[in-house]
Amino acid sequence: MPLAKAKVLSVQHDESTLSLCSQLLDGAGAQLRIVASSSFLLDEAYEWRPDLVLLNCADGVERTIAICEAMRRSDVLADVPLVVLTATECRQTRIELLRAGADECLFKPFDVEEFQLRVEQILGRQAHRKRLAEKELFTMLSQRLPYGVLLVDKEDKVVFTNVSAQMSFFIHSGSTHSWVDMLDAHFILSDRQRWYSLRHDTLAPQELLMRSSPDTGWYKCMVFPLQDDPQERRMVCIVDVTASIDIQDVVLGIKRLIMHKIRTPVNGLLGPLDMLREDPHMDADDRASIIGILTQSANRLTEAIESIEDYCYSPVCRPAVQPLAAAELEGLAMLCAKEQLLERISLSSDLRSSLFLPLDARQCQMVFSELVGNSIKFHPRHSPELKIDIRQIDGAIDVVVEDDGGSVDPAIIGRLPMPFCQAERMLCGENSGMGLGLAQVARLIYSVNGHLSISNRCDGPGVCVRMRIPVIVAENSKFSSKRGKLVHNNC
Repeated sequence: MPLAKAKVLSVQHDESTLSLCSQLLDGAGAQLRIVASSSFLLDEAYEWRPDLVLLNCADGVERTIAICEAMRRSDVLADVPLVVLTATECRQTRIELLRAGADECLFKPFDVEEFQLRVEQILGRQAHRKRLAEKELFTMLSQRLPYGVLLVDKEDKVVFTNVSAQMSFFIHSGSTHSWVDMLDAHFILSDRQRWYSLRHDTLAPQELLMRSSPDTGWYKCMVFPLQDDPQERRMVCIVDVTASIDIQDVVLGIKRLIMHKIRTPVNGLLGPLDMLREDPHMDADDRASIIGILTQSANRLTEAIESIEDYCYSPVCRPAVQPLAAAELEGLAMLCAKEQLLERISLSSDLRSSLFLPLDARQCQMVFSELVGNSIKFHPRHSPELKIDIRQIDGAIDVVVEDDGGSVDPAIIGRLPMPFCQAERMLCGENSGMGLGLAQVARLIYSVNGHLSISNRCDGPGVCVRMRIPVIVAENSKFSSKRGKLVHNNC
């Protein structure tokens, strides 16, 4: 540590010694703080945390030895260098002071140049020990981190890497290549020009993105300059942010779909309104036709807004009010089919009355209503033949719902549980989409650690929806609410 930046704490000396110390230390740019008596030294040292302490044996050798021993016993002050100034050249006194913890003993009157050199050497050794301890601590901690950590010099060469950086990002210290070149050889750098023009003169962290392939794996690189580092090194942390970016993409995708779903009926309102405003003398038939379009668009907008509200604030993913007896599923399914005027339905079941579901009657009715409604909605003649099979398999209830409508494009079938997935023409308001109902069903099934899969039927046209719902024992109304997993396939 340069003397110019050192904090030196000293006890009041005789006038000549104090004047000399002040002249040397202040002249070198050190911060010198004087306490009136050795009685106040320890308290001041705890508060100020000096880099060096100057003691004066004028208070007595025993008192000076006691202060040295107290500092060496302290967790806070044990490493602070101690220089003792004494008027006696007694060998035994010097040995006792050194044994008590003093780093150096200088006899008065002392040589000015020798005093300055010894103080600078002591501070230099202390700074070196501190750097080694910090390096050891940094190495130990960084090796335990699950993300990549590098230290790079001002030439962008790697001087340290942790295990994660070596194993996951193929970066090794001692290479003649820069750390950016090593990443560029294995990853796709986002905004390469910015990667190769990182500023060294900024203290603010810099963040960059890269990915392992065009379709997978996003990583964030954060570059932190090390403040007050004479070697001008920088620390680089490489963190896997794939999950975070995937979530952002899903949220943005849902926002776009919702905006599209709303925009179509809004445009259906604005266009006819402009026509009415531009032609106030329109004949009755045209006006009636435009009013009909306005009514239709208003109804579509209302339906879209209500479906969004249902999805965002729906109680379907709240805990069941009263777990439903599995044997009641058959009756709920038939009730939903009857309410939607579905005539062609067959149902088979082998459930026992002792089985219960982690869902209540209201939630199960919502599931069947949505599945029956979609079967009717997407059937060419809106009159499907529905087959529902309910079985107990391996501690769970399998509910399979099959219709005989049209098959779904394999590229789309895996997206059907997503909000506003368009089953006929993706992102097009001209044809009906899945809306948010099936997405609600998926949320509900996942919320009770269930599974949902959707596939085209193998024995003819139509779609098969399979749900696996865990069962609970009759006397236990508590159940797992872990997130489930979506699987889908196509015959």
